[in-house]
Amino acid sequence: MVALLRQTAILPFSIMNYALGLSKITFKKYILASWIGMMPGQILYVYLGSIAGEMVFEGHQRQKTITEWVFFALGLIVTIGMGIYAAKRVKKILGDPQP
Repeated sequence: MVALLRQTAILPFSIMNYALGLSKITFKKYILASWIGMMPGQILYVYLGSIAGEMVFEGHQRQKTITEWVFFALGLIVTIGMGIYAAKRVKKILGDPQP
């Protein structure tokens, strides 16, 4: 759940850090889950920065490579999968009222 929380923008990280500090999660698991959860956002920022740099320095649009399309598709699949997984986990944790 920590990794999923790190991917959302519901709360600022400082408030989330205090709340997670009050939970029963161990420090080691907190660090690992935070690192995994923040990695997609960091990759996105680096990618957007590289695109902006290309636009500034080259001054023109370029066609996407097959590798970029593959990573885009994988990112989309992972995003959808994480959403489904999170919904199932939340239902399990809160208890499904329907039999």
